[in-house]
Amino acid sequence: MPIEVKGIAFGGDRGISRVEVSDDDGETWTDAKIIYPGTKLTWALWSHDWQPDVADDYTLVVRASDGEGEVQEWEEDRSPYSGATGFHKIVIHVTA
Repeated sequence: MPIEVKGIAFGGDRGISRVEVSDDDGETWTDAKIIYPGTKLTWALWSHDWQPDVADDYTLVVRASDGEGEVQEWEEDRSPYSGATGFHKIVIHVTA
């Protein structure tokens, strides 16, 4: 049974054109559904139906592309709470 994962993305005055989710710490990416694109100065809302393969630990990562197609980049030395760049990551422990 899928688990619905939701979030928000912001691209400043460029808006958001795409949101992607990874369940393997950024090795592979799957498109999320933008459920509300917002405006160029508001948050976009997104959703993804995630289906874990087996009981295990997963690192979910999210990245966005702005309205000009620029993909959000990982900056290892930036605080995950800066809100300016970098990816949002969370570790999920799935049990049987």
